[in-house]
Amino acid sequence: MASIFDYQFNVGGNFTAAMDGMVESAGRFNAAVETSTKGLPKWEQKFAVFGLANDYIDRANRAF
Repeated sequence: MASIFDYQFNVGGNFTAAMDGMVESAGRFNAAVETSTKGLPKWEQKFAVFGLANDYIDRANRAF
């Protein structure tokens, strides 16, 4: 009877290929995360400007 480890990773032949596939997938995921986070500082700046403008409009509305 084969163990669970033998069944899941096919130690008899494809363990290295399976591990290489996992490493490659992790690398692609990491690259995707890095790409998606590069634009965050620009969005933070836009939201900060929007927040300041919103505060200014609120204060102007209260004055009238």
